[in-house]
Amino acid sequence: MKNILLIVGIVLSLVKTEPVFGVQSMQTISMAKFRLKYENGISSQEAKNIGKMFEKSYAEDKKIFGIAFTGKIDVLMYTSASRFKTESQTRAFNDGDYAGGKCYLVVPPKLKGLEGMEFVVKRVVARAILDRIPACPPWLAEAYTLFVGNATARFGKPARSTTSSFSDLGEDYVSAEHEKDVMELYAKLGSTIQFLVDRFGKERIEEALIGFKTTGNIEDVFQSAFKEKYSDIEKEWVAALHVQMKQ
Repeated sequence: MKNILLIVGIVLSLVKTEPVFGVQSMQTISMAKFRLKYENGISSQEAKNIGKMFEKSYAEDKKIFGIAFTGKIDVLMYTSASRFKTESQTRAFNDGDYAGGKCYLVVPPKLKGLEGMEFVVKRVVARAILDRIPACPPWLAEAYTLFVGNATARFGKPARSTTSSFSDLGEDYVSAEHEKDVMELYAKLGSTIQFLVDRFGKERIEEALIGFKTTGNIEDVFQSAFKEKYSDIEKEWVAALHVQMKQ
């Protein structure tokens, strides 16, 4: 009996002392609309400064879209891009994304003065806001966030001419999985939002996004916001994509 108890004690001792790899404790700071959770290696001051960026972007987008969060949104901050990708399951980004009701962010240890972080935060917050408009086409919401995040050219120029309608773009957004397909998709999204901004302006695009709060009919929304026939907008957009592919 004593021998059995001794063996059990040894096993329990081993279980208690065995390290758990890949798990790192996170500190928490609560702000007005965001709950910041950050890894060791990110200072509390850095986290607070980033939190202020989130609150500022949220206030701006709330004013534009008339949408408010209910409760607090978690912002998970990592020092490692690899852990960020694993946790967020992002398809395209290595610095920040929004998924499953949470915001994810990379804060590299060598980042000085949070340079460039403001645009990443703007993109992530805009995606969280537009997630509250269920009828808004996901591809359009994602494209808009590329614009506000100063990332329309981030993925280069489109290389394939298989997209001939906004419906095609929507299908690509849902189905793209492999890296080359995702990069091509986001190149098209960047080109698409730049085309719409150049043609109609940022305010009209935001008017269109707001329009999806009352209807899911993209033709009605586009024609109401842009004052042009949907078919004409689509034809001009396809032509613009083809021009970029040839440049």
